[in-house]
Amino acid sequence: MKKILITLLVFMLTTTAFGFPSANNYRTTFGNGYAWSGHIPKDRALLWSQGIEGATVVGGQLGTGKVFYVDSGVSTEGNGTSWETAFDTLDEAINAISADSGANRGDFILVAQGHTEDITASSVDVDVAGLSIIGMGRGSLKPQFVWEVATGTFDVDAANILLKNLRFVPSVTEVVSGVAISANGDFAQVIGCDFGFAELSGTDEFDTALSIAGGAQEVLVDSCFFHAEAAGAGEAIYLGTVSGVSIKNNEIYGDYATGCIVNVGTADDVRLVRNILFNGTIEIIN
Repeated sequence: MKKILITLLVFMLTTTAFGFPSANNYRTTFGNGYAWSGHIPKDRALLWSQGIEGATVVGGQLGTGKVFYVDSGVSTEGNGTSWETAFDTLDEAINAISADSGANRGDFILVAQGHTEDITASSVDVDVAGLSIIGMGRGSLKPQFVWEVATGTFDVDAANILLKNLRFVPSVTEVVSGVAISANGDFAQVIGCDFGFAELSGTDEFDTALSIAGGAQEVLVDSCFFHAEAAGAGEAIYLGTVSGVSIKNNEIYGDYATGCIVNVGTADDVRLVRNILFNGTIEIIN
């Protein structure tokens, strides 16, 4: 018995000297498709690690939802469940969530820093309720959506939608509408977004940068930046017959033909808090 115990002890002490993992092909676990078994779609360790990563990225607010990724610079487009397999357009991610019966599940769509997406005749339609669309990056790396035709739109057509840290850029003269929240867009939130930064200063403008249609309730517009020059801009924010809309902490500068914030119809309980509004031409003082 003593010989057996001694043999086992020697074996345990010498195992680490002869058996060790190779780091030559090391890859990080999170977010790059690394699997701990040969079956990636069913690898429990991979699914667990990606779930932890997703919950961390969205600040612990994931709940019962899923995380999808969008990046116009992705090398090989996939199913949108990691940065390496990201969709290259936002609408593809929205359609995938719709096909997965993700309405009101609380899904997040993360848009990569430096992402650029053209708004053409095929517009973006956020029509799955409960989505949070969040841009990564700051400054010039903030994800941007660029209007290449005047009639393109970015529609919010479902309830409980969050748009955060995105940039909306006009690239043609007199874009009819930027982001349009429909009557179905109750409780939409637009936070930390930019409207402006025209590709050709002085000619490319939104006629209406952000519109909230009549019937929409409890919409929040917070900490956004609006800018327009004298080239057909009508208003930064257009309100229909809305209820409970809160507009706060925004900066609006521009030569708007109608006004910085325009209400058409009878609005109820609209709250304007700590906004900076300037309507006119900004001159340099010598």
